[in-house]
Amino acid sequence: ANITHDIINITNNEIMNNTKNITDLSNVIELNYTVNMTSIITPTTILKKEERGIFMMFAWRNLIKECEISTYYFDNITKILDNEDLYDLLEKENVILYFTIHALVINKYRNTYKSLFNNRKHFRFIEQQEIMETIPKCDLIITDFSTLVFDFVYLNRPYVLFIPDLDDPEIEDNYKPEYFEYYEKIRNGKVKLDNFFYTVDDLINKTMYYINNDFVMEDNIQSFYDSFGIKRGNNIDKLINYLIHLK
Repeated sequence: ANITHDIINITNNEIMNNTKNITDLSNVIELNYTVNMTSIITPTTILKKEERGIFMMFAWRNLIKECEISTYYFDNITKILDNEDLYDLLEKENVILYFTIHALVINKYRNTYKSLFNNRKHFRFIEQQEIMETIPKCDLIITDFSTLVFDFVYLNRPYVLFIPDLDDPEIEDNYKPEYFEYYEKIRNGKVKLDNFFYTVDDLINKTMYYINNDFVMEDNIQSFYDSFGIKRGNNIDKLINYLIHLK
């Protein structure tokens, strides 16, 4: 009962601060969910979407034994952030690229990556605790196999997938996880997965495509999302009703 009361209060505050003459709550406020590894859906934030943005974060992996910035993994991430054509387009279209790195290494490399953002107002480095409030602001996610992509599936916003170290020559075949083998099947045409890219250039080209096309999803991506059978809308009412009937 207390949780429900707090959610109602948050909702009322959002309405008072951000909207006028509200007649349909579901058209004004978005409730963002995160699907975790145990398939429990958890409410993360309630806010009104007001700006265009891209969220970029890559999952961590134990393959990188020595967390050094010079690794293949970090090199490819840096190439994305260093791309002038991408930044020029972000600036031209007034789109913000939000970026962070995994919690396991953020303290070690925070300043390194922040330095790439100097005097670049369309790049924003965010802290781990800002992730859930940032995702609803974004129209596109760039990631690898992070479960954060499910937030964008739920929000019906496109993804671009890229594994920075898939072709790392330093990773011996015996140490490659099973999901690397799956992505090799995609490359060889044995498995179909759209919007998965193997080079930084292809990743950037697709990202720029979405920026130039106002982040509108192609029909094949929309069909893929629809196959999840997600029912959207009236999220506040659904959550409150669920909480009320909890035993």
